[in-house]
Amino acid sequence: LGQPLLGVLEGPRVSRGVLLHLQRARRDSAGVGCLARGVGDACVTEDADGRGGAGHVRALGDELDAVLRERRRVGLEELVLRRNQLMALPAELGNLQNLRVLSLNGNRLAALSGIDGLKSLEELNVGNNPLTSLPAEIGQLENLKILAVGTSGLASLPPEIGNLKALTRLSLDNGQLTSLPAELGRLQNLQFLTLN
Repeated sequence: LGQPLLGVLEGPRVSRGVLLHLQRARRDSAGVGCLARGVGDACVTEDADGRGGAGHVRALGDELDAVLRERRRVGLEELVLRRNQLMALPAELGNLQNLRVLSLNGNRLAALSGIDGLKSLEELNVGNNPLTSLPAEIGQLENLKILAVGTSGLASLPPEIGNLKALTRLSLDNGQLTSLPAELGRLQNLQFLTLN
């Protein structure tokens, strides 16, 4: 029985420790041995899951830069940065080549930049942000299967959205869209389109 992966990196008010991409291991409640108190306490699970620890960060300090620097040691696959009051994406984010899931919902992002380097990205959640548009480079995310942009100020979609050949789910709930680009018709794998 496979256990679901959990990705948590909540706001700075959540104790001093930050948990990121945790997976159940060895039958304990979350596979976590300790919580980091600061950046210097960051540690990587070396072999808790029998896969050499690849992609699994056990506990990190409070600073986002420290999380992104850890990517040099770990092929980070899932990053959840919900409700962190982020106003911009760090430049390091585009270097996470193994990243498959990126959740940025509930921040203060007015624009997305530097995402074109996320070639392995399969799921992007940017809902509940004051986005008014998506960048043209969104079309370079050729492995993207799920795009959630609900509850935003999104007024239009770039025509490059038609390049997302792998896209199966597009959620545009509670936005400001008045029309959809004709290029959506090129999304042959699209199964779910939500426009509430």
